[in-house]
Amino acid sequence: MKSLFSGYYFFSDSELDDLWKNCTFIFDTNVLLNLYRYPKATSDELLKILKRISGQLWIPFQVGLEYQENRLGVINEQVEMFHKVQEALKKGKESLEQNLNQLQLKKRHSLIDPTELLEKIDNAITEFQQNLELLQEKQPNVFDYDQLREEIASIFEGKIGQPPSSQEELNAIYAEGKRRYDQKYPPGYMDIDKDNELRKRKERTVYLYNGLSFERKYGDLILWYQIIEEAEKNDKLKKIIYVSGDVKEDWWYKADRFGSRQEAILGARPELVQEISSKAGVVAFHMYQTDRFLIDANRYLGTQVSQEAVEQIRDVNMISVAAGSRNNFIQISDVLAVLGNIYESYYKGAPIRELRKNAIDAVASEELYRFQDLHSAKETIRDACTRRLGVKGIKNFEDLVESWLCEGSDKLKDVLLDCSDNTQAVTAIHEFFDQ
Repeated sequence: MKSLFSGYYFFSDSELDDLWKNCTFIFDTNVLLNLYRYPKATSDELLKILKRISGQLWIPFQVGLEYQENRLGVINEQVEMFHKVQEALKKGKESLEQNLNQLQLKKRHSLIDPTELLEKIDNAITEFQQNLELLQEKQPNVFDYDQLREEIASIFEGKIGQPPSSQEELNAIYAEGKRRYDQKYPPGYMDIDKDNELRKRKERTVYLYNGLSFERKYGDLILWYQIIEEAEKNDKLKKIIYVSGDVKEDWWYKADRFGSRQEAILGARPELVQEISSKAGVVAFHMYQTDRFLIDANRYLGTQVSQEAVEQIRDVNMISVAAGSRNNFIQISDVLAVLGNIYESYYKGAPIRELRKNAIDAVASEELYRFQDLHSAKETIRDACTRRLGVKGIKNFEDLVESWLCEGSDKLKDVLLDCSDNTQAVTAIHEFFDQ
């Protein structure tokens, strides 16, 4: 049975020990880009391991391209964080002062005087800002010499795959990707809406290189096919360890953790193991998240990665997960706001289409601060009510709303719950419908 369903089985300690000695290590783009996000000491520890296994490294062309395309954006992101911290300090101080002033303590209370507190806070913020300015001077920007880039380039020199031979090759992947994504066949299908997300952020949906057009929503699939192609012709890639900071379900085999609302990541999706085995003759395919990779490096390479470095890497990954969950919660919140507006305006025989339209307009106006203009606000919220719920068209959404209002149907609630990927969104849905 194990030989037939190998993707559902996990490696023993002795098998992992052999795998670490004889595999090829492949790293996803986010591992390289996160080197810019970690504290320097943590990045240095990961770089030290990459140098240690230098003879076993290889990355697909797609990883190299994505790294080059996104490197400056990540550097800018780090620079921008200084401005965000300064703004947070300013707003926090102003908010505290405003709230205390509204209490009019000098007039209304004989004992409470916040003056000394405000002076201490002001001094502490001033000192912190001065230190922040010193740190900002050390923060590399896009015009500076990038020592980290030079180290990454040196480590992976001669260890990167070839680019696609033609646009026709890429177009065939896109056609296959559409079919796979519709079936939720891994990897990459979680990026099915990436084009819309990129357009909202005013980012390009394609990368252009040497006359070729790389559609970003198919980036994971391009990468995956490049790994399979290299493994087919290269005997050194018959045993693979793939390291990624990605935690999406289209890469990982997950299961509910007993007693917890969090899912446990068990390993690579069985479909991936089966596909690379049948197409390329790979006999061992194992995946790590970056923090776990460092832990096992201590075990199988004898390195001495600090627990602090492991926790810092884990924190960066958790921030990425939280950002995704927050986006889902915002989308669900928008839908609930629309439903709340419709509910308040509903009366027997009311035209649902008109109520829905007015509700989206009202919510868009209230949430305008999140968007470039009112039109994009309306389109985004309308999109949240349809495509992101898996509903085919606004008319189907209106039918669900009508069934909820007129018949007390739970189908709309069930649709929302099916599309929620975090506890906060699930709780909000239950509270809305149960009130």
